[in-house]
Amino acid sequence: MLSRSDGVEIPVVAFPSRLSATPATYRAAPPRLGEHTLEVLSPYCDGAELERLRRDGIIS
Repeated sequence: MLSRSDGVEIPVVAFPSRLSATPATYRAAPPRLGEHTLEVLSPYCDGAELERLRRDGIIS
């Protein structure tokens, strides 16, 4: 289990292989739904387009 920044614990799938010299580490929990939407869309949409998407309920 990993904890998000809001304290919610998230169950995660284990790394599929066992590496003795370099075992898998988990440094962060998965993002919340839509957490990175603006960062992902910003290179492709200007501010007005992002605001329209938000206003129309397409993104939040």
